[in-house]
Amino acid sequence: MRRLVVILIVNLLSICAIGQVNNEDLLRNLNGNNNSQSTSGMPHSGHGHDDKMTKEDSLRALIKPVYKLYKWRHSGVYSLKFERDSSIDRFHILNIANLKSISNASVGTLIGPSISNILMERNYNTDYLFFRPYDYYLTKSINHLDVNTTTPFTDFKFISGGSKTTGETIFSIKHTQNINPFWNIGIEYNYQNDEGSYMNQAAQIYDFNAFTSYQKERLGFSFFITNNRGKFENNGGIKREFWIRDTSVSAENIPVNHMKARTEMYSKELKAFLQYRIGKAKEMIKGKDTINVYPTKVVYSFRQEENYRSFKEESIPANFFANNYISDTKTYDETDYLQNTHKLKYVLNTDYKTIRPGVYGGIDYTEKRYCYFKEASALKAKYLKDFTWFRNTYIEGGVFKQDSGKIQYDLNTKIGILGDYKSEKEFHADITYNIDSLNHFNINSRYTDKLAEFNYTHFFSNHMKWDNDFKNVKTFSTSLSYKNDKFNIEIGGNILKHKNYIYFDENIQPRQIDEMTTLTAFIKHNFEFYNFHLLNTLYYQNTNQDIGIPKYSYYGSLYYKNTLFKKHLLFMVGTDIRMNSKFFAPKYDMVTGAFYQQSDKEYGNYPKMDFFINLKIKRTIIFCKYEHISSLFKNTNYFITEKRPMDPGMFKFGFRWIFND
Repeated sequence: MRRLVVILIVNLLSICAIGQVNNEDLLRNLNGNNNSQSTSGMPHSGHGHDDKMTKEDSLRALIKPVYKLYKWRHSGVYSLKFERDSSIDRFHILNIANLKSISNASVGTLIGPSISNILMERNYNTDYLFFRPYDYYLTKSINHLDVNTTTPFTDFKFISGGSKTTGETIFSIKHTQNINPFWNIGIEYNYQNDEGSYMNQAAQIYDFNAFTSYQKERLGFSFFITNNRGKFENNGGIKREFWIRDTSVSAENIPVNHMKARTEMYSKELKAFLQYRIGKAKEMIKGKDTINVYPTKVVYSFRQEENYRSFKEESIPANFFANNYISDTKTYDETDYLQNTHKLKYVLNTDYKTIRPGVYGGIDYTEKRYCYFKEASALKAKYLKDFTWFRNTYIEGGVFKQDSGKIQYDLNTKIGILGDYKSEKEFHADITYNIDSLNHFNINSRYTDKLAEFNYTHFFSNHMKWDNDFKNVKTFSTSLSYKNDKFNIEIGGNILKHKNYIYFDENIQPRQIDEMTTLTAFIKHNFEFYNFHLLNTLYYQNTNQDIGIPKYSYYGSLYYKNTLFKKHLLFMVGTDIRMNSKFFAPKYDMVTGAFYQQSDKEYGNYPKMDFFINLKIKRTIIFCKYEHISSLFKNTNYFITEKRPMDPGMFKFGFRWIFND
């Protein structure tokens, strides 16, 4: 199946590329020389078809590759520009969780369930409880960037590591191109496979995405569709930590608690929005771009998300689970979640020549459906499904100003007015003050008052069940940060207050804490001395409740970066290190996918070190690394969660190849 998908993608890319090459008018338009550039004086060697092809080849050679990325905020209210990441500095960091947070609790593999140990960074892209541990690895519309490019663009990546039985593979390909200067299309396929260093620990995640966007004069639209799938073998953790700490037994021979359990999941999402601009356009300068701004516009957006998760056991080990509510021999648990959202907004755009901000307001209608098993007396081996629907109408609005002036801000609110969630409300403020071109100050504040997610209140499976009557979860968070571009330093802090915070206790049951306050401080600094770089990131956390987070978390990278062969080769060589202070790291439950509290043993004060070499030749990036080189040393205390050790040392290599034509 994967081979077929790759073949189809390659053929689609070939067709798309041919389609763009053979459109002379498009080439002229994309190059921005509709009238100023004449092709009549270009050399040619024939007439008819050969003459046409010569002109097209010449036009192609004149086109400068331009690749613009932008993201629509609030489903089409305004856009923010992003730069394409083509640097080599972090290419060797393969685990997506480690790219998003410097410290994570996980099952220890390249891919798999994971949550940040930095409490202020636990901002999930899904409302579905059972997908939050996989949030890092799922492709979602909230992270999608629209594209506009003058030439076809293809990004190909391949990474491999380990042996045949414990190997890791990452493969991704993305292609995008413009049909004309206003209309872009693209496809993307991502595949990650980890055979696991320990028994019954294999994991596989892949997704396929298609997207298109159109922006011309009064009309604009954006469309994105994705399909994520994942399969995970669950071993229940190693039987005794003794096998890691005090022996030299190879990882694949260490006894584990479970050999017949697996989790499967899929996520489908479709998001589209349509905007129609009203009034007389004004030509404005925004940064380096000239744009046309209309006084007002109307935006309609639609999003549908469907998520499914199952947990299956071919056989159930004795004394591993406390309860078997349905069957003593096999397990087949499943839940799914469906959400549909419709939004209609009216937007009064920012006037970039005055201090007038942009203003918007509108209606948000959301419906959610939860499918789950319900308890059917004491009858075993019988699953009965049930459905619960929630429907709600919100009003939302805000003010914004995102030009290149001294101050940029985005203030927005969302309040439930009708339906099952009418008690919900949220407010958000993000303000940046640019003291000058090198010094920036930011304040980000958020208040939410939401119902407890449905699966916290009701759940039934073969091994776990609960029925809870939880209060609304209220969260107040404020972050302050200062950044100096000259000295490459950023410092900041956060205060996070929770009322009725929900967590999983030592019995893997959801519980609420009446009041919880967490204070966080951080510093990020990149020290440069000639061609040597020392990148440091340090977080400090202090909370009035023991919920299993470290006080200190650190990430450092020491590397040498330079060029060779008349600057045709850029290279960097160095080492990364991650560690956190000792804390009661959580346990992991395979049935629910939840990380839950424990107070028996502390973990931490162990440095995980990687050694890497990164190279860049034109548009090709190559790397090789030895990951977790510290596992070769005498200290073998490399646990992230209880009975879940990190993968031992492993050599990895890979490349990324970018095509701009």
